[in-house]
Amino acid sequence: MIAGHQRLLSVLALSLFVSACGGDGSPASPDSPDAGQPKATAAVIEAPAKLAIVADWLHRSLSYVDLDKLAAGGATRASIVTATVDLGAYAPGPLVVKLTPDRKKALVSVSAGFFSIPFAGVLVNATDIPTGPGSVLFVDVATGKVEGELATGDSPMGIAFTPDGTRAYVTHFTSGDLAVVDVAKRTVIERFPLGVYPEEIAFDDTSTVGVLGYSAEGSVAVFSVADIKNTLKDVPFGGDSAGVAFFPGTKVAFIVQAPNPLVTTSGFSVIDVSNPAAPRVLQDERLPEAPIAYPAIPAKSRGSVLVPTTVAGRLTLREYKLEGEQAKVSSTIDIADASLLAGLGVSFDEDHTVLIAWPAQRALVAVDLTAKTSRVIPWLEGVAGPADVIIR
Repeated sequence: MIAGHQRLLSVLALSLFVSACGGDGSPASPDSPDAGQPKATAAVIEAPAKLAIVADWLHRSLSYVDLDKLAAGGATRASIVTATVDLGAYAPGPLVVKLTPDRKKALVSVSAGFFSIPFAGVLVNATDIPTGPGSVLFVDVATGKVEGELATGDSPMGIAFTPDGTRAYVTHFTSGDLAVVDVAKRTVIERFPLGVYPEEIAFDDTSTVGVLGYSAEGSVAVFSVADIKNTLKDVPFGGDSAGVAFFPGTKVAFIVQAPNPLVTTSGFSVIDVSNPAAPRVLQDERLPEAPIAYPAIPAKSRGSVLVPTTVAGRLTLREYKLEGEQAKVSSTIDIADASLLAGLGVSFDEDHTVLIAWPAQRALVAVDLTAKTSRVIPWLEGVAGPADVIIR
């Protein structure tokens, strides 16, 4: 597949304009379950009934947020966090957290992700991000207990599940591949080489087809989930593909094209993957304000895709809906002053609350889609985080 180095060049270029404000992990042996026992963690905890899990990243912990306390107006971390899962034994820390379809298990990518590129830490005001192969943790949500660790590949990032939760699909930024994981056995059962810089992966609502972003040339790979080996196909774009999300009820995917000043301006792409053998590019749009965005998520109850992005120095939440075969902005919520990469992780409760992980600001953002209001909640100081958030 196409190999590229533009993300590295992009980061180096950005570092000329931005002033930024260890050790490697030792995961289990590749393709084997846990290499014995998981490393020791803090005492078992109890999850609140309405829960969001925040990946504190370089703080090496998960924070359990009580959504009832958040809804009641909690504006500090202490007022909404009821428990913390200690992941101090797992370097460099939890970058991505995803829940199995039954919401009982969390798979956590312990990784530097694309921040393993030299100088990429300037994007989140961090100068010393530990690198290393990383691993995937299996966490029992109800208790916060780490049940296992698996080395799936180098620098694991995006995670997607089959509807029954038996298989997880994990992308790896450094080793450049996609691993299929047996969740119950905690083993890697298959690998697919992709090319440089695989990041985010998404399946449609039925987990029939998938799209993953890889390379710094805006390329994505499309495939049939049931037969990746024979259907994996490149679709090149000019840009730097990042977050991917399917519009609910469709096989049409929205792809964030992150900023890449040495190649092209940023924007988004839209692709119809109904037939992975013949994907149709519906839209490849570059936006005049050159927004700086990374994640995207589907909002199933709204039939839309949500994208936190930085526009003209402001963190903004944009909502896109399909009009025919074109993605159009249906709602915009202005949040706060921001520089460079503001949102790294995002989650939606399928009602009105959106949570955004903002590592550069060391903050969690809560957005009310109905009232179009927001709260920026200060998080842990010192090192970069939070990196991701998921609402159960």
